[in-house]
Amino acid sequence: MNTGYRRLHLLVEGQTEEIVVNNVLEPHLRDRGWTVTQSIVATKRPASGASHKGGVSSWAKLERDIKLLLGNTDCTC
Repeated sequence: MNTGYRRLHLLVEGQTEEIVVNNVLEPHLRDRGWTVTQSIVATKRPASGASHKGGVSSWAKLERDIKLLLGNTDCTC
């Protein structure tokens, strides 16, 4: 069995999915040697102020977040 570092990053749609990851998936997988992190899809990124999260409205927005995550090798998402 491979005992190397195992990491899973989940891109979730909203706060409900984030809760499931934090309360169900992460503890279960952590006990099996996984590091689990998640990001909520950003649905609006205004020039100033906080971004709005949750609710996928188009493939283009989801694709942008996926590409940003794939380019992030430090997994501090």
